[in-house]
Amino acid sequence: MKYLAQIMFLFSIATAWSQKQEDKTEKDFKIIADINVAGTSNVFFGNNYLAKGHKNPSLGVNISLYVFQYKNIKFGGTLEKSSVNVSDITIGGNIKKSNINSAYISVLNDIKISKRFVLSPDFTAGFLQIRQKNGAKFYGSQYGYRIGLGVDLNYKLSNDVVIFSNVGYNRYILDVQTSDEYKKYFNNSNSVNLNFGFKFITL
Repeated sequence: MKYLAQIMFLFSIATAWSQKQEDKTEKDFKIIADINVAGTSNVFFGNNYLAKGHKNPSLGVNISLYVFQYKNIKFGGTLEKSSVNVSDITIGGNIKKSNINSAYISVLNDIKISKRFVLSPDFTAGFLQIRQKNGAKFYGSQYGYRIGLGVDLNYKLSNDVVIFSNVGYNRYILDVQTSDEYKKYFNNSNSVNLNFGFKFITL
């Protein structure tokens, strides 16, 4: 009977500890609905077509939706659309503008630095499409991937609205079908981006 009582006691402690851990995990993990809307600009650099063959910077807009949060880390996705005018007609030919469309996952970590200011390092990775046009005439698309690192500087206007700016670095990897001597020039690029916009905390 003594041993049974000891076993029951240990079992009750283990059950209570397990429940506490489950409650803690549930508290750390949340469903959220944070919406970010921003204007975006990219300055391409390096020896590649987006940098050398275009009139930098590009201008566009992006919208992000963050749906999960674990502690201070948020997970979501972003759609981005921007355009940049072609300057090198010897390579671009009749193309006047490149439209750059992206869809990528976004992960950021909120670091509170004061009552109203929050710093948010972020990582992004996803798909890339470059559509080349002259007016209404479409000349083709190139596809690839992009990865990026950046940081948001956030200022809380209220509990529901945040104004923010973002600076970051992006790497573009394309699959353009061209001769070997031009592959490096067309298939890779780098950019520094600057975003400015608002975050809306809806839950």
